[in-house]
Amino acid sequence: MTDTERAAAEARTSIGTPPAEPEHPRPEPETVPAYAADPGDHDALLDEFLDTHGDW
Repeated sequence: MTDTERAAAEARTSIGTPPAEPEHPRPEPETVPAYAADPGDHDALLDEFLDTHGDW
């Protein structure tokens, strides 16, 4: 085995697993009556999304 193959085999058989990343808590959805719901400001929503997700 080459050094790389040996290192890969050791990595596959190493004891223990990396700790799982904690899940991010999701905000509770807001429930409103249908008559009180509005379409919202789609342009502002899109701008906010694009600001927080620069790769889009």
